[in-house]
Amino acid sequence: MSKKYLALLTAMAFTSLAFADIEFADVDTDKDGFVSAEELEAIPGLNKTWTDFDEDADGQLNEEEFTNYTDVAEPADRGG
Repeated sequence: MSKKYLALLTAMAFTSLAFADIEFADVDTDKDGFVSAEELEAIPGLNKTWTDFDEDADGQLNEEEFTNYTDVAEPADRGG
């Protein structure tokens, strides 16, 4: 396991309870198909490391990127 991934999991463990059940459609408040930094700021803890999952580096998360991001947090939420 890489140090970056381990650090990310550690950081997310503290915030995973806050967003483990959040759906993309709920966060994409303007319904443009992307979650912007501004939309992420509305959810405490969610905006801290999301850029690591912005695979195309466009400054926002598409649904797949968002799902990849929240999937990392869910194992910590389940004690795994």
